[in-house]
Amino acid sequence: MYIPICLGMPRSASRLTWQIANALLPPEPEGWQDTLVSTEIRRIHGISKASWPWRSHGYLRGTDPVLYTFRNPLEAYFSLLSRSGDQRHHNVLDLVLLQNEIIDKLRADEAHGRNVLWLKYEDLYEREDQRVKLISEFLHCNYNDEDLLKLSESVSIKKNLDRVNSIPREESFCSYKDRPHGLQPGHVNDKTMGQPGSYLQLYSSYIPELSLKPGFKDLTLLASKLDY
Repeated sequence: MYIPICLGMPRSASRLTWQIANALLPPEPEGWQDTLVSTEIRRIHGISKASWPWRSHGYLRGTDPVLYTFRNPLEAYFSLLSRSGDQRHHNVLDLVLLQNEIIDKLRADEAHGRNVLWLKYEDLYEREDQRVKLISEFLHCNYNDEDLLKLSESVSIKKNLDRVNSIPREESFCSYKDRPHGLQPGHVNDKTMGQPGSYLQLYSSYIPELSLKPGFKDLTLLASKLDY
């Protein structure tokens, strides 16, 4: 069974990438829940059913192809912090820094033949058509250009903002997901609209304070590792 895995740094368009893969792939194949991959996912996460295709901010060992999304780790940190709240600073920082280990593992996997599609947020911002094309080719999907264009339009930032705005206001970013699209309340920030660099601008006055916190150096090292 061909089992693509969607992994990624928080707030790096990992959900958008999952939306595209979900639209391009056939429905959940019969027997998916009984595969070794699904069994491992359910064991690790303590869940009774693994979503198709699987999406996570963690790592999943194996040889199955991976779509991995990433962005400037500092922006990923500030973006997630803005959605989760300052009281979750350590959780947010840990989740972003976890990507350091995941990237190392994926690079090692890649050296041993695992196919990994590295999707850089800044290169593909508001270029959903290019993202859809890259993912379609990686997944060996056979769609015509018109279908791919329709899909790219359906997952635009504006479309996803409209979906987010339809979620009941009483729901929480940390506890609610819109099942069809995997979106959370406030998932799209209507003030930044995901613009690269916008969170560094918004939080520029906070960076000196952040630089004194444990883990900040690791965040900058991760950024350097990814050529930011």
